[in-house]
Amino acid sequence: MIRPNFLYIGIARAGSTWLFDMLRQHPEIFVPPAKDIYFFDQYYEKGLDWYLSHFQQAGNAHAVGELSHDYYVSSDAPLRIQAALPEVKLICCLREPVSRMVSGYAYNKTTHLSNDVSLAAYAAREEIMIQFDYYNHLKRYVEVFGRERLLVIFYEDLQRDAEQFIRTIYQFLGVDDTFIPPTLNKRINPARNAREGSLALFAYRIALVMRRLGMANLVGRVKQSALLNRILYKPMDRSELPSEPLPEDILQALRKDYGRLETLIGRPLPESWYA
Repeated sequence: MIRPNFLYIGIARAGSTWLFDMLRQHPEIFVPPAKDIYFFDQYYEKGLDWYLSHFQQAGNAHAVGELSHDYYVSSDAPLRIQAALPEVKLICCLREPVSRMVSGYAYNKTTHLSNDVSLAAYAAREEIMIQFDYYNHLKRYVEVFGRERLLVIFYEDLQRDAEQFIRTIYQFLGVDDTFIPPTLNKRINPARNAREGSLALFAYRIALVMRRLGMANLVGRVKQSALLNRILYKPMDRSELPSEPLPEDILQALRKDYGRLETLIGRPLPESWYA
């Protein structure tokens, strides 16, 4: 059976939907319709055959993979991935924590987060803060796979030069890096508001149920529907993003491992992270 030879392991709100689109367009790359299969963290009990069934239409694609942006948070995923895909390449895109926190907060308010939850209250939640422990999450992967098998890139580089950003990924995957995706400069999954909160929440919950039933590919196809997205959501103006400052203790927690993270990945963090 065809097995993936690359995985995007994280993170959310750092261009993963855009990257999914860029990978789908490359003629030498196959990714299934489902973004976020979540096999190695949430649905491992479904078995390897179920997981591999997502890739059997890959044909002669040189690079075969999937994007599940929560793998990097899972303590179980690294060894599970190694056992199933011992030669796999891993991609992780990091984003400056404060801007990512704000983006995640805005996004979650279109799905399941109550409007009366403030940004500070959202950030203080343990299940949210654990997502920002970049150093310790990536350390597990480096220990299992080595640094050379893990490509760490930055969302800020995508914002600055999308063509060079995707070329770096194509080179890492060993495919033609001169290919320019037709929608290279199109914004994918931008900040948005729900047109009707209860309807968006219903759609979110239905998608969760469908994933649990093994219909991730169908969820992926539906999520790509421009008509459905227009029905459920409307664009968010940048002025609508929360502007309240985060408490100092949360800011310090988000930034405490910058030095160790640079040492772990072997490269400096973007200057904007220190602004």
